[in-house]
Amino acid sequence: MQPYTLTVPNEDEYRRLLALAREAGLHVLEQQLSVPPPVRPLPDVSRLSRDELWAILEKGADTSAIPDPLAWQREQRSGRNLPFGQ
Repeated sequence: MQPYTLTVPNEDEYRRLLALAREAGLHVLEQQLSVPPPVRPLPDVSRLSRDELWAILEKGADTSAIPDPLAWQREQRSGRNLPFGQ
C-alpha cells in the first residue's frame, strides 16, 4: 500500500475529506496530521528608515534549517564550472 500526504485548506474541508475517505474504505492515520505554522506577512519596508533597513540586512537569514551550510553551498554550485582551479 502506498502512503500519500494531503494538504487541506481548513478544518471543514478536512472533516469532509475524512468522511469521504472513510466511506471509500481508506485507512487514515490521523495521529500523523500536522498543522503548518501561519504564514507571516512580509513587512512593508517602504516605510522603514535607512537604519531599520540596515538592521534587517545585518541580521541576515535564518540558516538553522541547513545542517551543513558548506555542503549545501557545494551542492548548489556543483553544476557551475569556475574558470579557475580545475
